Amino acid sequence: MGCHVRAAIDQHAAAVRDILAMTAGRAGPIQLAAYARGIQDVAADRGWHPDTGAPDWVTLRLLAACDLALSDRRSRIHSLPTF
Repeated sequence: MGCHVRAAIDQHAAAVRDILAMTAGRAGPIQLAAYARGIQDVAADRGWHPDTGAPDWVTLRLLAACDLALSDRRSRIHSLPTF
């Protein structure tokens, strides 16, 4: 993944985090899944399909939601007690 795509995903992730913080109070996995499903549903209703070319707004937004969910999962795994 190119650095410009990574930067775009990071920007979208910040926007998603802000939107969910204002509307749902947090950006946990359930909220992220619901948000991503909403993006996907609206995009599909408008005729959007994944493309193999340069990532578009919808693709970047979905990747950002996935990236946030993975980050949340990693942080929860690292905060588990060790025995």
